[in-house]
Amino acid sequence: MQCKRFLCFGASLVEGFTIVNNALEFRPYTVRLKKLLSDHLNCSVEVDNMGISGDCVVPYMADRFKKTLSSSSKQYDWILILGGTNDLGQGIDYNTILATLCSMHDNARASGAHTACLAIPQAAMEHERNFLLQHTNKLKVNAGLRDYCDRSGGWSIYVDLYNELPDPTDRDTDRNRYWCDPLHLTEHGYNIMADIIFSKLKQHLVADHHSPSPKL
Repeated sequence: MQCKRFLCFGASLVEGFTIVNNALEFRPYTVRLKKLLSDHLNCSVEVDNMGISGDCVVPYMADRFKKTLSSSSKQYDWILILGGTNDLGQGIDYNTILATLCSMHDNARASGAHTACLAIPQAAMEHERNFLLQHTNKLKVNAGLRDYCDRSGGWSIYVDLYNELPDPTDRDTDRNRYWCDPLHLTEHGYNIMADIIFSKLKQHLVADHHSPSPKL
């Protein structure tokens, strides 16, 4: 089997932002994901991480994504996109966030890649009164991404990080084991994130190789 190429695009949750012994470090989920994919596929696997902490989907991440696709000499088999947390925090309209994310997936599919829509994860404070609007808008963005995948004819898959990652708002959750702050994961948390993504991806990795180009 020829080399499989994956592009993971987003902001701090892709770059792997975390705090270790009161110091900023990066422990991205892509390290474990590459190992899981390599073991499963038994072939050469490339996983490119293009996460930049603090990046917003509108407009910076979307512009960066277009430039990446146009300048890259690689043909990616799968492109995984996670974004929107920073936009929601800045009060950007959820419809604009969703439309921009869907446009990024359209561009990825036009390049010949399958895509994974990664749901925006929960945050520890989002059920507090001051954050209820962000919480509601996050659910709307995630629902829109799920609908996009349902209408993609199998070219895009939805990865429900919102519900499948350990709940940071649950008092029974060992929060410090999974989360280093209200928004970001520990290395263990990022490894769980990789497991969730891989579990969804592996269902589609055999059948996609000879699929026709997507119709947008």
